[in-house]
Amino acid sequence: MVDFHVKKGLDLKLPGIPEGDPKCKEEPDRVALDLRGFPEVRFKSLVNEGDKVSLGQPLAFDRTCPQRQFVSPGGGYVKQIERGKKRALLSLIIQREEKEAFFPHSIPNWKTATRETLVSFLCDVGFFAHIQERPFDHIGNPTHLPKSIFVKALETAPLVPSAERQVEGHEAAFEEGLFILKRLTKGPVHLIHHRKSKEKAFTQAKGVEVHTVNGLHPSSHLSIFIQLLSPILDDKECVWTLSVLDVITLGSWFLTSRYFIDRLIAVAGPSAPKEALSLYRARLGVPLSHLVPLHLIPDSCSIVSGDPLMGHSLEKTGFLGFNHTVFSFLNHETKRRFLSFLRLKLPRSLSKRLWGEQRAIVDGTPYEAVMPLDLSTELLLKAVLVKDYEKADALGLLEVAPEDFALPAYVCPSKVELVEIIKEGLLERALLR
Repeated sequence: MVDFHVKKGLDLKLPGIPEGDPKCKEEPDRVALDLRGFPEVRFKSLVNEGDKVSLGQPLAFDRTCPQRQFVSPGGGYVKQIERGKKRALLSLIIQREEKEAFFPHSIPNWKTATRETLVSFLCDVGFFAHIQERPFDHIGNPTHLPKSIFVKALETAPLVPSAERQVEGHEAAFEEGLFILKRLTKGPVHLIHHRKSKEKAFTQAKGVEVHTVNGLHPSSHLSIFIQLLSPILDDKECVWTLSVLDVITLGSWFLTSRYFIDRLIAVAGPSAPKEALSLYRARLGVPLSHLVPLHLIPDSCSIVSGDPLMGHSLEKTGFLGFNHTVFSFLNHETKRRFLSFLRLKLPRSLSKRLWGEQRAIVDGTPYEAVMPLDLSTELLLKAVLVKDYEKADALGLLEVAPEDFALPAYVCPSKVELVEIIKEGLLERALLR
């Protein structure tokens, strides 16, 4: 066990954090399989509009790795297939039926099955969409053997429900999932939770290496622990990462034989309607309008699916993103302040306004104040921008994820889109593997 303390970072204490017990909502009429969170995947749809589908049925697969499938979050029929530029598949909207059919699967005994059998089953049920792989922060590749697996059992991003709240009622599935993960790697499974956590599913987890952490955001980012516990030295190595919800989803398949779609979802943020500000028990892919009536949503706010730093913009009629657990409501008109908040330690509101044109990177000092990883943020960014990937690898590109650059982007005086630079760099670097 290792106890970490993250000194660099910044806790964004935004107003509009819901408290109290979650509200239970009836099932929505529609749900969506949102595929926008997988920019590296070339999707091929398996269904057409009007087709009847079951909960857990494969709806799409990755053309470059057909074993990676993406399954339906509801049972009914395909109401709409949304496509973007060059007909890229963005989402599939399912009109639910009152009595949902469940897609049948033969569940192997994980205690006696071979690793190959387990991997084949996890491909069939779409579980690899729940695994992230380093280097390049892509979804897991079933043909790769990870040298270690990391499980994030804490949340420090603003407005996101805590890992302790997310695991409530699903402790058995979480424990089962951890045992199964041990069968998928020859190396250790690392579980990271907050030092002050009292959740026994985390503190007393069996069969895994349990570590604790304390400190500022982004102390929940697994890049910190990968760099220290299982560094990636070249692009032939492989590490898998999962969240608490991912592990619950894994364990639930073997305990219930069904796809786990339950979610604890927050409607939060400084511009969230007071009548709707709350935690909710809902399901994967729920529409925003199911939790927040459209007439309550002010026109003067920006809506984000996911946390304010890494989520994506959402229309009032949009759906919850695949890996998200919060609808964030932000103010359109909040002005950006830059270095003053670092000196005065003042909370700063978030907005989508740039307040001026984008400028060149002229000073990387603010980045280092909030970057806990042992790397030079400015040098790495510049190496990626000029496509010098040999240098970028040496500077730590293989160990990072785009989310690691959300705080540096937040404090950037030049308002440079650092997250997008790293995201595109990782996509290009993966092609050179």
